[in-house]
Amino acid sequence: MTQIQSIRSLQALGLSLKEVGDYYYNTEHIDRHLRRLLKLRADLDRSIQMLQVRAAKQGDLTVREAVLPRQVCFCRQYLCGDTAEAAARLRDTYIAAARTGNMSMTGRMFTMRMAKDADTLDLMCCIPMEDRFDGAERLEFTETAALCVYYRGPYKGTGNAIRALAEYVGEHGVQATGPYRSIYLEGPPSRGENRADYITQVAVPAERRFGD
Repeated sequence: MTQIQSIRSLQALGLSLKEVGDYYYNTEHIDRHLRRLLKLRADLDRSIQMLQVRAAKQGDLTVREAVLPRQVCFCRQYLCGDTAEAAARLRDTYIAAARTGNMSMTGRMFTMRMAKDADTLDLMCCIPMEDRFDGAERLEFTETAALCVYYRGPYKGTGNAIRALAEYVGEHGVQATGPYRSIYLEGPPSRGENRADYITQVAVPAERRFGD
């Protein structure tokens, strides 16, 4: 019965009966089947994320679990006075990354808040790159569990999402393991000047404290 349930689960993921049979009995190509399952998992994660993004409403600061993917990035750090300067610095970093010829077209650019408080714009601007990029600005981020809020609204309000995450971390036995990130999902140019519909995934790498 356990094997039948497993077979049904694999079929639900999109594997044919032949692929399921190979998964169980063809050990010669097990690496290929593993890569296929990992790709299916990544596709499902992306679909779930996009459904959550579309469901985001203004004022909704619901905290969700997420997985931040492994990424190689072109990174530069700036202390900014306001969100307009932060946007300009992110644009400058994007242009510099594009000039290397190694920018990834699939990853999402993001900024990290390097200061502890939500109002200081000490930002690390991170542009996704191909693995082959080896410049001085290269930083590699490992896949990590995280908590996040899908924030809909102008960028100047992302501090509210950071504060909501910080409050959740403090109240639920969670240990933040890295800086807060603002991952830009929908904004200019697709949303133009309609800042109320910008969508940012505000996330913090996190893990449960031992014993909680």
